[in-house]
Amino acid sequence: DFPLTFWERVAREAPNVTSAKYTNAPPYDECVKVTGGKINFLPVDMIAAPMAEAHPDAVTACWSTGASMGPQPAIALMDAILAKDWETARAVHADIEWATETFMPADRAQFAFYNIQIEKLRMEGAGYCKPGPLRPPYDLVPEEYKLGAYECGRRWVELCTTKYAGVR
Repeated sequence: DFPLTFWERVAREAPNVTSAKYTNAPPYDECVKVTGGKINFLPVDMIAAPMAEAHPDAVTACWSTGASMGPQPAIALMDAILAKDWETARAVHADIEWATETFMPADRAQFAFYNIQIEKLRMEGAGYCKPGPLRPPYDLVPEEYKLGAYECGRRWVELCTTKYAGVR
């Protein structure tokens, strides 16, 4: 979470920076304002719909590690956002929330310690790509996080093969 002064300076002194991943801080509209709209802040797919609905002219893309489990939900989400079809965007958002609800540890602070492991495990669980084995020092992960990651992958596949099977 970089402060607004950081983004203001990046926009002023590094004109080749055109986009950045956005999670949740500082407030989105303030980031856009201090950069004069020169940097496209990309929310993660899990928050893209509400961010886009709140900032319909600013959110033009998102980032998605979920797409490594199959891109269909993320594509459907961005199609709805770009069309400003908020009803569909909210529905896809709800599906993504359902698929990812087992992904994050209950103690969100733990995510930073196990991010690599649980990302790879959910990709493996989905079977869309082969992320390779967990390797030291990132080979330790609590069993409950493993199970949650695999369940996330299973649910994501369910979305890809049912609701979003025709999305390209």
